[in-house]
Amino acid sequence: LTETGQADAIDTVLEVFEMESQDRRERRIERLRRASGLPPAKTFDTLDLKRFPRKLTQTLRELSRGEFVDRAEKAIAKSGAVLTMLENPVEAAVRAMELGRKHGVLTIRIPKREEAKPRQINVQAA
Repeated sequence: LTETGQADAIDTVLEVFEMESQDRRERRIERLRRASGLPPAKTFDTLDLKRFPRKLTQTLRELSRGEFVDRAEKAIAKSGAVLTMLENPVEAAVRAMELGRKHGVLTIRIPKREEAKPRQINVQAA
């Protein structure tokens, strides 16, 4: 592109390649997920707790309610950031964000992939 005098198009071409690479990765993950036979949405609600020992089931329920977050307040206060994802139990994510704000820690919410806005490239003809 540089030799043909179109060096300004390099950034656009690079972005197109990056988008194609990301799209291929997502298609591969989807193909592997389908082949695995796992449910499309892994959530605590779809988890079959009957498969696990009682002690583990109790621990999983405690984790799902977010009770452990208060015990981690000192660690949150010393941390640089609190990251939460919507896949996390809502109560735990909300409480972690509250504690992060209380201690002036950067709080970041990472949306689910479906909520992410699609990337778009605007190309103007010369």
